[in-house]
Amino acid sequence: MVRQCLVIVVLPLVALLLDMFNKLKDVVACIDLRETDFCEIEQLSVSRILDGGRSVFFFVTAERLQNLNDFKNFIGGRFEDKCIVYDEAHCIPTWGVEFRPSLVAAHSWTEILPTCQVVLLSATIAELDIRFIEKAFRINIHRTITDLHIRPNIEYSYVDITSISEVQTIHSLLKQPLLLSNILNELFDDLKHVLVFFESRDGVKRLAEAIESNNIRSTWIESGTSDMDKETRLREWLAGTIEVLLGTSALSLGNVRWTSFGCVRHTAEIDDIQKTSDGHVTDH
Repeated sequence: MVRQCLVIVVLPLVALLLDMFNKLKDVVACIDLRETDFCEIEQLSVSRILDGGRSVFFFVTAERLQNLNDFKNFIGGRFEDKCIVYDEAHCIPTWGVEFRPSLVAAHSWTEILPTCQVVLLSATIAELDIRFIEKAFRINIHRTITDLHIRPNIEYSYVDITSISEVQTIHSLLKQPLLLSNILNELFDDLKHVLVFFESRDGVKRLAEAIESNNIRSTWIESGTSDMDKETRLREWLAGTIEVLLGTSALSLGNVRWTSFGCVRHTAEIDDIQKTSDGHVTDH
């Protein structure tokens, strides 16, 4: 039987995969590919869902997808249309270069399935992310649909980095902790509950060190931070014990450039977000 559509959903984190799979498994035909052996697919109880319906969704991490050598044979003539969806696509350039090469290596599937559509899903994807993916995946992305829902309790104001004569690039701020501190002080009446985000794990740590060297209490959260440390640092920041919290784009609360530095003022009580404002410095 020829199926109408195969949708391969590639997620960067197992927790995201399980969350999405568990929400959809009773609604649509879907399979968690992390443990599936396609040589034995016909014997699996889940194989019955392949016999009917319009589409089937396969959920997989990039590392698992890279090792599914028997997947091409399994697909065979079962599916008329094929689509690969990369959720949290803004992770591909940063994580793929720093510590998750499989996110970039997954481009081989666009060669195995040349008629396959590629869809990037992200709330924070930027133009440089798209250009990176086009080059790495050897594809052209022809259409971008933007429907960014800014959280209603956040007010945005922007400062163009070219208007700050002392700053040549974002990275030059790392060498000028006093200037960085002055920028933060100009943006806010006080530095309590300020969030700073930067699109690099190394950059996050270096920014924290630069701010700390100017006697501003700061800490950071990035993908390598343990859950316990994340919880502790976040609560210290919300309580005001830590003045400045730094993080990567997962904390950015908006659509930013890949080479951008931004900050958000958080004035709410713990677990009671009411009002925020921010300043944003962009590297051109």
